[in-house]
Amino acid sequence: MRLVKGFSLIELLIVIAVIGIVSAIAVPSYNNYVVKSQVTASFHALFPLKTTSSLYVQEHGVFPDNSASSAIGVPVLALGNISLLPQSIPGSGSIEFTFTSTDAAHGQLRNKKFLLSRSSTGLWKCITQTTPLFVPLSYLPDGCGTP
Repeated sequence: MRLVKGFSLIELLIVIAVIGIVSAIAVPSYNNYVVKSQVTASFHALFPLKTTSSLYVQEHGVFPDNSASSAIGVPVLALGNISLLPQSIPGSGSIEFTFTSTDAAHGQLRNKKFLLSRSSTGLWKCITQTTPLFVPLSYLPDGCGTP
């Protein structure tokens, strides 16, 4: 009896096909996971600013602008930039997060943004739009939506 060592060609081809199928499913899922995790991380970085912005409104009567960013503790993030956008109605405004154009942000998020908007009554909501400038709704955490 002859002892055969190694794999046959058909066995190797089956293994390569299985690896191809698994990677065809896994890579897009992984990219989607990375995008969602970066959006969630930036979203949660804005949460403390909701409190400090509301305190600023109580003390000064207006929503803070970018000149007050150090007073309310706006963090510097590698993923993007935070802007404070007061509106014409006293006490209302938005905190805008814009993803950076560098490699720190995923390619699907570069230069896209979303907003946390405060009404004059103190209610906050997350806002995005269906334009190329905004983060797609499918990547935002639950509870975010269009105005």
